[in-house]
Amino acid sequence: MIKLERAYSELVAHNAALEANSSRLESERKQQQHLLQLLESVNHARSVDDIYAAAVKAVVQCLQADRASILLYDEQQVMRFKFARGISKAYQKAVEGHSPWKPDERNAQPVTIESIEKSAIEEPLKATILREGIRAAGFIPLSYDQRLLGKFMVYYNQPHEFTTEELRLAELIAAPVASAVERRQAADALAQAKSQLEEHTLRLEKAVADRTAKLRETVGELEAFCYSLSHDMRAPLRAMRSFSELLRANHSTGLDEQGREMLERIISASGRLDRLIQDVLAYSRITLAPLQREPVDVDKLLEQIIREHAAFQEPLATMQVQVGLPRVLGHEASLTQCIYNLLSNAVKFVVAGQKAIVRIRAEDLGKEVKLWFEDNGIGIPKDAQARMFLMFQRFHGPKQYEGTGIGLAIVRKAAERMGGQAGVESEPGLGSRFWLRLAKA
Repeated sequence: MIKLERAYSELVAHNAALEANSSRLESERKQQQHLLQLLESVNHARSVDDIYAAAVKAVVQCLQADRASILLYDEQQVMRFKFARGISKAYQKAVEGHSPWKPDERNAQPVTIESIEKSAIEEPLKATILREGIRAAGFIPLSYDQRLLGKFMVYYNQPHEFTTEELRLAELIAAPVASAVERRQAADALAQAKSQLEEHTLRLEKAVADRTAKLRETVGELEAFCYSLSHDMRAPLRAMRSFSELLRANHSTGLDEQGREMLERIISASGRLDRLIQDVLAYSRITLAPLQREPVDVDKLLEQIIREHAAFQEPLATMQVQVGLPRVLGHEASLTQCIYNLLSNAVKFVVAGQKAIVRIRAEDLGKEVKLWFEDNGIGIPKDAQARMFLMFQRFHGPKQYEGTGIGLAIVRKAAERMGGQAGVESEPGLGSRFWLRLAKA
């Protein structure tokens, strides 16, 4: 009889264990089902709010909580409610911004309060929570790559002791939500950047269009001004000089010495002004005219320039030209102006009574060529070399060395328009070494 009772007790205990195990297995099966539903909702959600709703539903079901909410950091690093279930708007407004972690905290861990009444929360905040009917709460971090994005809040209407399994489930639910939040924030940031880029592009296009229109207007005005210089201004200037020369030729005997000197000054000044106008016109043509680069034979170009100008020939000057200068990619008319101006300076700026000697050579730089124009002239001070290529820069009086101060400005502008550069190396009394750097043809 005793053995039968013992066997019966063992059978009852075994059945109870089987029922408990069956209940546990059923609970785990439901939890897994909730997690699978959450993952499916995340994958097929049309909006981030759908993800929030699915996550809150899953955490309430898996943890058998009464309420839940999701909060995220905003741009000011303040926790803001994004989705809440069973939480009043007044409560949300009252507790927004509270967080057990710092915004920059790495690898944040869950925080639980099993009894609000017994907790060490500040009294005003505790009273607010209790009025909402919350008696226990869990803070579950929403983190992506250890970076804190926000939190899950899990609420109970009665004190609740959180188990390790519950926290594990809460973190499992938080992971896909955090990933979805990160993707949405990245997508929003990309969309915002794209929108800003489009706005900036539109503003830039408008600015370019406006500036292009103004530039065309300015170019038109410059072309009109150049036409005026070439025709309207030079015509009376030439007449003035011609009449002055006729007066000198036919009536100079009727003038005293002072009158003849004044007449010479008029002729000289009109000549300088005419040369200045021509140089300004040359600079404007270099600046405004269309320029098509093509291979240029520097050897032939130099030979032509020297042959056409007596000042570059013996006995006035010696030109030492390297044999076989390479072809360059440039604009023949512009390069002609550059070389002419450089040679003119080389033969002009020499000590009085000294014969100008100019050496012209090329330096191979691979894809580029550096043409050197080296003279035995007076040289240029270091502090003046940076200003040599600016408009109207003169470092000597007109009686000492004639010029308009535009020649080297034309050289630099022409070189730049041909896709190259111009420069100088010089020391006073040791001559100058001007150079043009151009693409090799």
